[in-house]
Amino acid sequence: MSTCTRAPPTRREVVVGLVGEPRTVFDDDPSARFIAAAVTETLVRRDAHDELTTRLAESVPTLENGGLRIVTDDAGAPDGRLVATFRLRDAKWQDGNPITTTDVRFAWQQDGPLNPARWRAGPPTASRTFRC
Repeated sequence: MSTCTRAPPTRREVVVGLVGEPRTVFDDDPSARFIAAAVTETLVRRDAHDELTTRLAESVPTLENGGLRIVTDDAGAPDGRLVATFRLRDAKWQDGNPITTTDVRFAWQQDGPLNPARWRAGPPTASRTFRC
């Protein structure tokens, strides 16, 4: 029987059922976070073992590799503040154009106001090294 039937066509779409419609994919509600996770990528992400793993970043910033440093020259933060430097890997958009720090900055600007506690040190700089 299997030789007489054709294989089903390959599906090219994903159908997701949500309760309610988020205002944007950057909203802070479960539906928006689900959609954003499917269509956006982060610099780093937690894996199944709750460890940070790289996504768009070349490496996870640490004190040991110089990606994290404590800055004490800010009068507003007398105990110092932690500065993370992310170096982007050579990732590309689906059209072949490289993902740049400008793209990451745009995403930060879209997401940043929703959770300002994540970005107390100020906005990232628009250089090849992404800082936040």
